[in-house]
Amino acid sequence: MSKPVYLDYNATTPVAPEVLAAMGCDANRALGAVRLSLGRMSTPEEIEAAATALSEAVNGLLLRRS
Repeated sequence: MSKPVYLDYNATTPVAPEVLAAMGCDANRALGAVRLSLGRMSTPEEIEAAATALSEAVNGLLLRRS
């Protein structure tokens, strides 16, 4: 049985702007940044599930936009 993937779209801990700037993000891109956190207990399967869920969500949004 697979575990659900929890996506918190209302996180309360902002990423410092200088961190995103150091990664090459301009202000507009930084506002749309998605942050994923991993822990030492994160499994490869959970990481893959999160990547798949994120990819599917982005693709769904792109389809709605066009």
